[in-house]
Amino acid sequence: MDIFYNGITFPIDSCSIDGVICTQVLEHVANPENLISEIERVLKPGGKLILTADFSWQQHEKPYDFMRFTSFGLRRLLEPHFCIK
Repeated sequence: MDIFYNGITFPIDSCSIDGVICTQVLEHVANPENLISEIERVLKPGGKLILTADFSWQQHEKPYDFMRFTSFGLRRLLEPHFCIK
C-alpha cells in the first residue's frame, strides 16, 4: 500500500505503526522537523525508526533537494522525539 505525505500529516492513525523506514528522504523535505514529528505520532510505543540521510552527495531531484545533514544535525533533529542509541 502506498501512503502519500502531503508535507503536513500522514493519513495514518496515531500510534498505529510498528516501524518506519525513511531512507534518503530528509534532504527532499522542506520541513524535516514536521516529518519527524509525524513519524513519532504514528509509531506505536516502542516502535522503531530506521533512517538514513545524505551528507555528501551531488544535488539531485532538482529543485527538491533542500539540505544535507551531519551526524550532529541528525541527532539534534531526532533527540527531542526518539531515544537515540
